[in-house]
Amino acid sequence: MVYADLHRLYRCIVLLALIHCSLLHKAYGQAIEERGKQRKALQSVFRAELGKDDRQSISQYLRYTDLTYGYEWCAAFVSWCFAQAGYPQPRTPWSPALFPANRTVWKQGKAVADRQIKTGMVWGVHILSKGRIGHAGFVDGERKGIITTVEGNTKPPGSKGANGVYRKRRALRTIRTIAEWL
Repeated sequence: MVYADLHRLYRCIVLLALIHCSLLHKAYGQAIEERGKQRKALQSVFRAELGKDDRQSISQYLRYTDLTYGYEWCAAFVSWCFAQAGYPQPRTPWSPALFPANRTVWKQGKAVADRQIKTGMVWGVHILSKGRIGHAGFVDGERKGIITTVEGNTKPPGSKGANGVYRKRRALRTIRTIAEWL
């Protein structure tokens, strides 16, 4: 009799564990699907700004971070794009502030949090003359050690044109850090 009761109890526990795992799996899948939608929404915002190099657009990015035209604006561009996609953070004109430790997923060639580099993550490069992260932008894609970026306050590849929002390709080894804000 005791054996039969224990066996019934064991079967109930196993059944409950299976139900619990199934619910967790479904919730996890929904969370991943939602994150994918968030990435696509953010990507559509920063891609829509490609080629913009006019004073009005640049002033708009800077104004979002309480600055006026004339300041460096790569971090303000990143912040403005997040806001357009519905995220209040980050909101900073200072590029080092885009990389707090709790958001950093990749640093100097090594994954910090066992994460893949994905579209919508924010990258930063160290500028020797500044002694810090001095330029930032969005990851638009990554393949074989090369990331495609969308970045503001830069010139078109191979050009001496005006500063604007352009797509570039950068070797991953030149990137100092990558942060996840989604």
